[in-house]
Amino acid sequence: MNGKEIGQIADRWVNATDIGVKERKARALAISATQETNHKYDGREYIVHLALTRDIAERFKYLIPEEEREDVFCAVWAHDLIEDNRKTYNDVKAVLGETVADYVYAVTDEKGKTRADRQNDKFYTELLANKYASLIKLFDRMANIEYGRYYQTNPSNTKMIDGYRDSFPKMAKRYQEQGCPDAEPVIQAIKELLA
Repeated sequence: MNGKEIGQIADRWVNATDIGVKERKARALAISATQETNHKYDGREYIVHLALTRDIAERFKYLIPEEEREDVFCAVWAHDLIEDNRKTYNDVKAVLGETVADYVYAVTDEKGKTRADRQNDKFYTELLANKYASLIKLFDRMANIEYGRYYQTNPSNTKMIDGYRDSFPKMAKRYQEQGCPDAEPVIQAIKELLA
């Protein structure tokens, strides 16, 4: 993936008209929330990250039954609303419904000073109890890794990739121990990116 492709992916999903009304609401809520909080992604508009994550969800949509896709895709757009954009569970639920709010809540890190503190046993227990939230978290991780691999000239991205190389084996092990076979294709793709 290169910078031009990243831009094309972002443009494709930010301007997509071939998505459902509910997903458009999720996208609009995410765009608004990231702008309200001035949330950036490596100095770029945060929507770039959300669009990359949505693109990965599209690549792996075969793992999600068709009747579940709309809520999963909505949660992909909304996955950082509680964690990073000062929205509450009830804010998400009011606009996108309980199922999407449950997914977003499940992918939201705990409070903590380090990634290990934030993604502790309680976090993984709750995340992995929710089949689709666990996929959304992997889509999010994969988007960060794909982006970071392209922009490795930025020292913070190199540090992020190194951090994922260190932490991802433990994350993958947790998924495997909890019996998340649907996640295996995404886990393998991430392992290949980190190799």
